[in-house]
Amino acid sequence: MEGASTPLTGAAYAAPSQDVERGTYVQPPTVAMASNQPGVVAQPYTVAAPADTAYVATVVSPMPMTHHSPQPPQGGDGRYNLVVEESEQMFDVICKASCKHFCTYFCVSMLGGLVASIILAFIGLGVVAVFINVCIPAAVISYFAHKWYEPYVTRCSMHIVFIESAFLIAVPLTIIIIFVDRAIGLPENCEGDWDSSRDVGALFVQPFLRAGLLEETVKFLSILRISDRPYVTDARAIIVYATLAGAAFGVVENIGYGLMAGWFVAWYRGFLTVFAHATTGLLMGTSMAERRFVEGAENKWPFYKVLLIPVLGHGFYDWFLFVGAAFCNTKISVPFTLIAFGILIAGMLWTRKQLVRVTAICPQTNEDVHAKIESGEVNKPCLCAPGFFDCCGCCY
Repeated sequence: MEGASTPLTGAAYAAPSQDVERGTYVQPPTVAMASNQPGVVAQPYTVAAPADTAYVATVVSPMPMTHHSPQPPQGGDGRYNLVVEESEQMFDVICKASCKHFCTYFCVSMLGGLVASIILAFIGLGVVAVFINVCIPAAVISYFAHKWYEPYVTRCSMHIVFIESAFLIAVPLTIIIIFVDRAIGLPENCEGDWDSSRDVGALFVQPFLRAGLLEETVKFLSILRISDRPYVTDARAIIVYATLAGAAFGVVENIGYGLMAGWFVAWYRGFLTVFAHATTGLLMGTSMAERRFVEGAENKWPFYKVLLIPVLGHGFYDWFLFVGAAFCNTKISVPFTLIAFGILIAGMLWTRKQLVRVTAICPQTNEDVHAKIESGEVNKPCLCAPGFFDCCGCCY
């Protein structure tokens, strides 16, 4: 392909030519396309272009973009070079490329789930409606996570993380949570003596210890188990698995709420709970990815710090909700509920900022983990030890 005019159609066109590294010039001139239109360059693959065409490729994680260069740099031999640089508009590019489509499909899917749930509820299949409502958000999150990061994750590992967080780890910790609830003895809304020190103290123990610490520990243990596996060869893989760990716990929690309170509760909590749990999982994933792939980050992110911010964020969110509901007073409940939603939105924005930062600083090998597994360079994903419940070929 070298020296040929190769137009780009659709997604990224890539032909093996020469590795491209950030901040360096390479020769021969290497661009994503030959026509005067912006395109996508798939690092580390490049394609050649005519000598009278020049581009600057801005490598943006997770999606690299290319832009025209009006004043192309010229090498000593008279040929145009390609400069690869970190984008200053990384957040905007990622937002346009991912958030827009994700939010659209998420909202459309939830609306479809609501319509289906109403129909099922009217024909007496409310339990089915509950399961539809709690599974749709996690399914949308899983679909886009796999679509955007397919070269770095395996379907088998995604399922394993989901099952671990939803059942294998969640079940024993749920038993602990039940005992904690009984020990706290938090009264029903409007029925307790909220002037007593015991009930007020329970309002602090419930959100921070019972909800924040124990629930976030479920996700953390699942992320910790897979974060150092040999088939996790890219930081983005940890981020995907961590997000799924959070979404999985949100599904299980929503099933319980939905069966107790009905399909409508499961529907609107699908917007909040699954997304919120996925966000805290993602936040822990960025810390764990930095801890593994950035030199010296183990000291920056000891395990207690990985858990600290998600636990505090989860705790304060629940605390404002609990207080708002406990007093059954509109003047108190409305402002406190609005503050809780503000904490949730701020947490999502902060997590997104961390995602962009960590993705930029972590080394990106751009190596296809599936090829590594097939060549025997790394072991197959497995539920336990290598050779014990190994994933079949169609699943990785």
